[in-house]
This record gives sequence, C-alpha cells and structure tokens, in this order.
Amino acid sequence: MYHEYSTPRLLTMEYCEGEHIDDIDYMIKNNIDRHEVCRKLGRIYSEMIFLNGYLHSDPHPGNVLVNKRKDGKVEIILLDHGLYLVSYIF
Repeated sequence: MYHEYSTPRLLTMEYCEGEHIDDIDYMIKNNIDRHEVCRKLGRIYSEMIFLNGYLHSDPHPGNVLVNKRKDGKVEIILLDHGLYLVSYIF
C-alpha cells in the first residue's frame, strides 16, 4: 500500500505480476517447479506465524500469486492483507 497516494476514500496499492498459485498450466509453461513453490509457501507461512506472530487469514488460491521473474527466480506474492490474526503466544 502506498500511504502517500492514499486517502480515507482511496487505497493505492502495487500491481504485482503473476498467476494464481493453482494455475498449473502457467507453472508448466514457465518451467516452475511446483515442489519449490510448495517449499517457499511453507517457509513464508512458517516465518509469518512462528517468527513474526502474524497469520494471513484468507489464503485461498486467488490471494496467492506465483511469478517467474526475469532473473529466473520464482517468487510467491500474498494478496489481500485485510484479514490478519496476531498471535502473542510465540
């Protein structure tokens, strides 16, 4: 979110390249290893929960993108940060 371009009535966010994480055809076409995607997603959620104490509360495939960058690296992008749960247990 870009606070400097947002107002109480306008939310300005970044456009992110990628396809939904359940788009297997995109992953095959772009030679993306699905096991790598799974490992990265597991690492993201583990760090979020166990290190930072946050939990993205709406993790359906429409809110998770996978993108193969120009440098060949695969990135996972979480969308819709409107629902979070904060845990103080950890």
